[in-house]
Amino acid sequence: HGGVAAERAADFLLKHAHADGSIFNPDGLGDYNYRNYRTSAALQALHAEDPQRFAEAVKGAQAYVFGLQGSDGGVAWGRYEGRNDLANLKISVEALKATGFGEKLFFDRALLFLSRCQNLRATNPLAGKEEGRVRVGDDGSFLYSPPIDTLLAKAGVEKDGEVSVLKGYGGATCSGLYTLLMLGVPKEDPRAKAAHAWLEAHYTLAEN
Repeated sequence: HGGVAAERAADFLLKHAHADGSIFNPDGLGDYNYRNYRTSAALQALHAEDPQRFAEAVKGAQAYVFGLQGSDGGVAWGRYEGRNDLANLKISVEALKATGFGEKLFFDRALLFLSRCQNLRATNPLAGKEEGRVRVGDDGSFLYSPPIDTLLAKAGVEKDGEVSVLKGYGGATCSGLYTLLMLGVPKEDPRAKAAHAWLEAHYTLAEN
């Protein structure tokens, strides 16, 4: 255990635990209050410090994070289904895996959402079912969220005639590959191999 400093940190986290299991400090950052990020981080910290002593808080936080998952398998900042994204999914999976959460349904749904966020037509369930002028790409990169609308393009779009393909980017692709591996996807899986190949091809020290 981490000694006096860790004890104080744990006490601080418990002071900000709420009845619904979330752990966050309302600080004027809007409706979201980064509740998923904060609860997931606090969950890992409390479990790492003393899983038995903080068992009640850990169980409550696990239930809260589990409850944030939308019907599409994604997770958002708070209870706002429809704004689910890869960044929130990654930290949720990481927290629940690290603390021994045993609900397989969460991880199965998470993998489905993750597949929807990858520019890989062979494994993305949205490929071939696109509506409008947005199409799933095929370079193995990951996106912040499934390619439904160009407004969601964090790294811009590439035009293919009248159709737009949302461009993946490094941060999302690193998170995507990491989450695939956390979910038990083998390194030899086409999704993991494609993401790794994209990162190798686009890694550079010339820009952030």
